[in-house]
Amino acid sequence: MENKINTAKLRAKRVENGYSMENLAKKIGRTSKAYENKEKGITEFTRSEISDLIVILKLSVKEVFEIFFASQLTEVLKVSV
Repeated sequence: MENKINTAKLRAKRVENGYSMENLAKKIGRTSKAYENKEKGITEFTRSEISDLIVILKLSVKEVFEIFFASQLTEVLKVSV
């Protein structure tokens, strides 16, 4: 099951917290290009990166699910029905 992130919500939280892609990339120890690919959904975030983003962007549990796991939950619900 492929995990697609909600790129618009992630970008909105980054901007809301005053980070550019470059600044946030540095905070999580990645290059700007690597972070850009992750935020655009081209490559996946690691668990460690997600943990860092939760703290840095002050994400609520609801926001974490909406950004990182909504597509997985949707797939599980489709299979369950």
